Amino acid sequence: MTASDANKTGWASYSTFKKWFHNYEWEGSNVFKGSLWNREMKCTYHAGIIKFEGMGMKISDPFSYLLVLIYVRRYSKNYKRDNIVNFQYEMMKNKPRRDGYNVSLPSGEVIYVSMEEIYGKDLE
Repeated sequence: MTASDANKTGWASYSTFKKWFHNYEWEGSNVFKGSLWNREMKCTYHAGIIKFEGMGMKISDPFSYLLVLIYVRRYSKNYKRDNIVNFQYEMMKNKPRRDGYNVSLPSGEVIYVSMEEIYGKDLE
C-alpha cells in the first residue's frame, strides 16, 4: 500500500524506524486512534502504512513490525498531550538517573559529586 502514494519505498529494521520516527513532531487524531501524522513533512503512521517525507517504509521482518506496533502504541497512549506527541519529554524521561549531590564551593562554583566519588566504586 505504500507504493500507491509514495514516490519511493524501502525496507527498514525497527532501529531504523525509531531513528526516523524521532525526527518529527507528530499529531494524533480523535477519529483514527493510534494514527499519527506530520502533514507538513508528509509523514504518516496510519493503518499499518508508514511514510516519512512521502517515502514508504516497509518493516523487514514480522518481529520488528510487532516492535514498531508496540512502540507507536505506547507513544500515542502515554505521551499524547492535546493530540501532539512530544519526543523531547520522552528523551528527558529516559536520561540516566544521577545519584549524588550538587556541591557549592567557596568560590561560588557548583560541581556535581557522585555517590561513587564519595563512597568509592563498590556501592552495594
